[in-house]
Amino acid sequence: MGADAHSLSRFNNIGNSDGPGRIYGRTCCGSLLWGGRLADKIRRRLLGYMILEIGIAITALLASVAVISLLGNIYVSFHDLFGDNPIFLTAVRVILSIGCLLPPAVLMGATLPLLLVFITNRNHFFQKGVGRLYSINTFGAVLGVFITGFFLLGSVGESSTLSIAVLLNLLAAAVVLWFDRRSAPFEKT
Repeated sequence: MGADAHSLSRFNNIGNSDGPGRIYGRTCCGSLLWGGRLADKIRRRLLGYMILEIGIAITALLASVAVISLLGNIYVSFHDLFGDNPIFLTAVRVILSIGCLLPPAVLMGATLPLLLVFITNRNHFFQKGVGRLYSINTFGAVLGVFITGFFLLGSVGESSTLSIAVLLNLLAAAVVLWFDRRSAPFEKT
């Protein structure tokens, strides 16, 4: 197989080099490192959530640009240097994929703990509030993966799908900002 820059710049294909276990692992890192430690310290949790959503949008967009321009060229250089060594090239793909996906995944992992602390401080019906939050989070994740995998990628392509995802993150941030402004006087610390 030839090493053209177009096909090799797509080394970040999740199906080939980065499985769901690694993605969940990075999200767990965000949950432990950011969410668990910072959720209790942030006074305006919805504002913190908004900042995380904006950070997810920015880091995902930057990661895509990095994959296409910088890291794709690095991968091509490694291929030119070491040839078709599958073990070495797979290791390079995994390392470069982790570098691209780690920042947004860690930020994603911090969102749920932050919202959990917000809900537990506001909601007298703890189990009901947490159950709803987990349900909405799980449903949103499944729906997003389904729509992206079965419709968006095939119909509008990768770049437009990424743009839609970034816009949805920014929309979520705007909705949370609106809600934060309405509820800030009532939020407990």
